[in-house]
Amino acid sequence: MNKYIVIAIVLIVSSFGACKKSAGPPAPTPPRVPDSTVIMYATIDSATWAADSVSGLLIPFGNDSGHYNLSITAKGGGNSSVMNLYITNYTGAGTYNINPPMVSATFYRSSVRHFALSGQVSITNDSLSDLQGVFNFIADSANGMNVSGGVFRFPL
Repeated sequence: MNKYIVIAIVLIVSSFGACKKSAGPPAPTPPRVPDSTVIMYATIDSATWAADSVSGLLIPFGNDSGHYNLSITAKGGGNSSVMNLYITNYTGAGTYNINPPMVSATFYRSSVRHFALSGQVSITNDSLSDLQGVFNFIADSANGMNVSGGVFRFPL
């Protein structure tokens, strides 16, 4: 009788082991998603322009003055176009009216320069980990190139 009890226990324990899933190969790693917090796009005349890369710098001026210039550069179309926004004496979130050379915006397409005559750059979030803003301007091109609905976001 004891022999049958031992056999029954062995069969029950081994059946629990049979229900256990094998570890198998590890779960696949999801593909890396591009950093969607790094963006710049705008409507240039009636066409949408989007940057492939965006970078920005806070450039100190004066020795330990605590004052900075903000430079934003975005490249698009496989580097065939470049958008530059520059704010002298950057003081943080707020609206900066285009007033060259203090506040400027320039768009280069295939080495042709389009320099902003009027417009605005507004910084809506000022953080080293997340600088955000909007911009628009009218350039000195023959037909007065219009850049509207500009948006940027990136870490400094």
